[in-house]
Amino acid sequence: MSSQSVTYELEYFKYLVGRAEVARALFALGGIPYKLVEHIRNEWHKQRNDFPHGQVPILNVKDAATGNVIATLSESSAIERYIANLIGYHGNNAIEQAQIDAFRLQFFGALYAYYWTPAEGKEQRAVGVKSALENLFFFHERALAKNGGNGHYVGDRITIADLLATQLKQFAIREGFAELVSEEAAPLFNKVVENTLAEPKLKAFYEDVKERNEAQITENLPSYFCPPPFRLPAKN
Repeated sequence: MSSQSVTYELEYFKYLVGRAEVARALFALGGIPYKLVEHIRNEWHKQRNDFPHGQVPILNVKDAATGNVIATLSESSAIERYIANLIGYHGNNAIEQAQIDAFRLQFFGALYAYYWTPAEGKEQRAVGVKSALENLFFFHERALAKNGGNGHYVGDRITIADLLATQLKQFAIREGFAELVSEEAAPLFNKVVENTLAEPKLKAFYEDVKERNEAQITENLPSYFCPPPFRLPAKN
């Protein structure tokens, strides 16, 4: 089925810069239009049980002629790979695809050092984040050098790994860890971020990200990795 015969509907939380970001960036990179359906974070518990696996983001793939849902994709990593493959930005072969997936998992491993530490344990969280990022960059700087230091994680074009690197830096700055993602701390990582931000197709997208980051801080919105408590469907 060609991309012209389907439409896309991406569902996620309003304002939040989180797990739907890479999917949104990939749509922008591929020039593919999509409808964004935004949910109110504090009202999510009323809808959660109606969604696949009780979570967002989800991507509804619809028949362009009838509007019927052909498939509903869940899990951000699966959605990202689907779009990246659709637009030809998920590596040139199976090895490159596996490398991209490995970097993706490593980025989220670093983020868990922040989100799995209780908010009241601020000092403990800072120590955990510092250790996680230093470890990440020790290995990633070496991998980036092996790729020629060309401003990309895999190959010579933007991939999911590059987009996640950019999101990680923006997240770290927003949460007060700017020094840990500075050019001095990780020069080749920062080169990836600079290349990604300089991509003309992503200019409008990253301007929107900046506005939503500011809104997230101003409105003191909860972290996107901390979901509301799960509620099982009521028994009849």
